[in-house]
Parts: sequence; structure tokens; C-alpha cells
Amino acid sequence: PNTSIEILEKLQILIEDVSIENQMFESNFYVRLWNEKTVLEEFILEDGFVLKNAIFPINHQKMQKNLLKLLQKQQVNFIIDPATMRLAYDTFSDVKGLVELDYAPKDLSRLELDDLMSHESKKDYVKKVVDEQLKYNPKEIVAPFHVSNNSNLVQIKMDDFENWFTLDVKLIEETRDYLDSIGYDGKLVAGFCVKTEVLTSRKEREYFLNVLSGLKCDKYWIYVDCINLESNISQLYNYAITLLELQNSTNRPVIAGRVGEFGLLLLAFGLHGFEAGTSRFETFYEDLYKDSSDAYNLYVRYYIPELLRSVPILRKNPAKIISILESKIGHSLMCTCPYCDGINPTAFVNEKLTKKHFLYRRNEDIEKLNSFETIEKKVEYMKIKIETAIEHYKHLKPVFKSEDYKYLKNWLEVTKLLTERWVN
Repeated sequence: PNTSIEILEKLQILIEDVSIENQMFESNFYVRLWNEKTVLEEFILEDGFVLKNAIFPINHQKMQKNLLKLLQKQQVNFIIDPATMRLAYDTFSDVKGLVELDYAPKDLSRLELDDLMSHESKKDYVKKVVDEQLKYNPKEIVAPFHVSNNSNLVQIKMDDFENWFTLDVKLIEETRDYLDSIGYDGKLVAGFCVKTEVLTSRKEREYFLNVLSGLKCDKYWIYVDCINLESNISQLYNYAITLLELQNSTNRPVIAGRVGEFGLLLLAFGLHGFEAGTSRFETFYEDLYKDSSDAYNLYVRYYIPELLRSVPILRKNPAKIISILESKIGHSLMCTCPYCDGINPTAFVNEKLTKKHFLYRRNEDIEKLNSFETIEKKVEYMKIKIETAIEHYKHLKPVFKSEDYKYLKNWLEVTKLLTERWVN
């Protein structure tokens, strides 16, 4: 080939001729921690259950000191979220733990691209972000990363072409150099956050994968705005195939950031892990950082694995969960875990109970997936689970309408498409 275009054409032919070789990692769940110190102390120390992986937001380090100590004592594999994504939004100033960070903007202005234009400013930023994590001796360090399609990019001066995505790529390179310079022998996690529109565009998706596969990192942590119960088939399929192709082409584990029960389907197809809170923080969208209010304070969320979702329940009115469990199929949905067995459904508005219940049942989910020896068996198990959940919903009228479980029909279609592409 004599031109760059001809080279790309040749490479495209090669790529299309290469069959995908499945990589099956052990299935993992990363619980995103919030104010669960007491819950986890009881869950781990008193009840004797195991917590394997956790995400700890750095802005909680002062008010959750004992929780950090518990993670270290119990040898939980915890990743520290450096919370750098939040600094590009002025609502960071409402969170004391963010304002106090050594790398947060000092004049309460939001972080902007101009702040990190020079090589020295990037190096200084990386050093501060890494050093803050190193205080707690984690086995993995997260490079600073931001929302790549940041809609807070408001400017009239357009004399450079840096964007948040290209900046994050450079920051990963700087982080690798800094870790090498101090002799750190742990792993480097490369975080990225993009909009779903990036992944549903073939050109953008291929660029995203090409850039990430060339990075000198050990693990990927991918946030997408927004994958939730309203996501359509195109969004779900391209999201799944992007993460799976990234993991397969690099043979490095990928964590799907803040995704709900759809993460279980990703694990069935071989993804390393996914992150969510204890029946909260199940999705990510950029507006989370633009609105400092807590949208969850009116509800608790009770995880029902048989429906493949956490059901929101009004704290002052548990009528919804009572209606579900007193229905004709309520006996099939009644939980017999150590926290729910024999308990009156009205008690399910107790947040401590619902969180312990969630952790227990989520551990069961992961253990079940890890019990299968092949991706084919994992996928077949999840397919049956989705089909069974749809049948449960059909018998839960009028509590749920058909639109309330449309997401499961989308998941079935995505399962079919992924199986054709990824398994067969």
C-alpha cells in the first residue's frame, strides 16, 4: 500500500477475516460504597459473609475512615474512585470531601481543559491524584479521567483541539510514567466515560477501541451515559460488544461502570466485572454531576432477582412490595435469605435490611455464574432467567404494566444478537 487510505483498507480486510476468540474471565461484582459502614461491618464481621470487590469514592475518605480500615483488614480488593469526573462541574463545590482534595480547583471554579494544557500541569495533576490513592496502599491505581463528551465545555475561544478524551489518554500515559518512576508494582486502571452515541457510531466506536487497546494499562473501567432500563436494542448491543471486544482484543479485564442487572448478562458473555451500589447507583448519566440533590431519598430499592431489577419502594408506603409478594406468584418471589426469611414485607422499607439482602443475593448471582464452565452455559442460564422474569411480570398486573418489563424483551433480543456474534 502506498497511502494511509490503502493501509486502512488492508487492515480492515484483515480485521474482518479474524474470527473472535472468546476469553472467559471469572465473573466479578464491584459494589460502589456510599454510607454502608455499619451495614458492611455487620455483613462481613457479624454475619460472616465475604465482600470480594469494592469501589470507594475518595471524597468519603474522612467521614468513612473505619470503612476503609475494614476493607483493608478484610483484604477486600478495593479500587479508589479519584472523583476527577466530578471536578469539571460546579456542583463539586457542594461536597466538602471534593473541595478538600489537593487536586481540586482552589478558587471553586470548575476544572477546565485549559487548566491541564501544559505538560507540567498534567504531571502535577497526575501526581496529586495518584498520591491521594497511595495513602491507602491499593493494589490498583486509577488514572484521572473525566466525562469525554462533557457538555459543560462552554467557550467562545476555539484555538486548540484538545478534548476531554484526548486529555484522558495523555493522563494515562503520565500516570504510567509516574508509577514506573516510584516503583509501584500494582496495576494501572484506565477509566473512560463516553456517551452512548459514541458507541452506536461505527466510526467512533472503532476509534474508541483502537485508542484504548494501545494504552499501557492493566485494566479498563468504562462508564457510559446512559445504559439503563430505557436503553434501546442498538444502545445495549453496541455497548456490550464494545466492552467485550475491548477485553477480548487486549486480554485485559474490563469493568462496566455503574450498570444495573444488565451487568449480569455482560458477565455471562465473559466480561470481567460490573459496578453498582447496594440497590442504588445502578446507572450513570452526566446530569448526576449537574444536580447535587439526592433523588433517592424518598425510596428504598428492594432487589428481586427473579424480576432482574431492584424495585423502588416509598419509604412511608410499602404498598408496592406488599402487592407483589401477596400476588398469585408472590411465593415464587418471596426471598428466604437470612435477612428476609419470615420478615413481614412492611419491614422492607428498612434500608439496612434491603442493603444486606442485596449483597447476599448479588453474591448468589455471581457464584451461580461462576459455577458454569463455559460461556455457552452462562448465556443459556441468563436467557432462561430473562424469559422466566418476563413470565413473572405478566402475572403481576396491575402492579406492573407491559412497558415496565419491555427492557427484558430488549435484553432477549440483545442476547440473541450477541450469541450470533460472540458465541456461535
